[in-house]
Amino acid sequence: MIYAPFTKPDVRQNVLEDTLLYSKEFYADQLSYFMADAHIPSRLRPAMERIKSFFFGPSGRSSAKARAEATRCREDFLERSREFDWYTAEEKTLCRVAVCTLVQARNTTWTTSFMAFLPTVIRP
Repeated sequence: MIYAPFTKPDVRQNVLEDTLLYSKEFYADQLSYFMADAHIPSRLRPAMERIKSFFFGPSGRSSAKARAEATRCREDFLERSREFDWYTAEEKTLCRVAVCTLVQARNTTWTTSFMAFLPTVIRP
């Protein structure tokens, strides 16, 4: 194991690139543990990084309500993610499950998520 507390340099300047090619990167952060719990492969990590605030709330100090909402989203996502084969899934599947979790749709189809989202936009 190599500890490198700096940003990853360009491939041509990275002296550890050959080591990365025959091994894998290890992360010990909150997102990595969540991905392991949901059985999401590391190739989907860039997509998870983009929606990280959905799972863990806003960075920095946040209200108890925001933390509770993030916890609910994490738990709902874990519940829904059990029905997917993440090793063959694409990034858009990850985003679709997150959207369906956010609007509390019954299942993870776009139609159901749209129908669950519609009442929040159109109010009589």
